[in-house]
This record gives sequence, structure tokens and C-alpha cells, in this order.
Amino acid sequence: AQFLLEHGFVDTIVERKEIKNTLIKILRFFLQKNAIKE
Repeated sequence: AQFLLEHGFVDTIVERKEIKNTLIKILRFFLQKNAIKE
């Protein structure tokens, strides 16, 4: 995990039941940032 963090990656531990909601939050974050650039 430390190697990934040092190289610009994000690592997290998510319970199986929360995977879908976590992915939705991550995708929304990046889609909003992308929309602002355009």
C-alpha cells in the first residue's frame, strides 16, 4: 500500500457490501473533475 501511495495510486479496504457505492463515489468524483476541464 505504501508503494502505491508513493507512486500516485490510491489504495483502500472496502467491505464487499460497500464496493458498489464506493465505485460510484470514485467515478462521480473523476467525472465531475473531467467535466470542469472541458
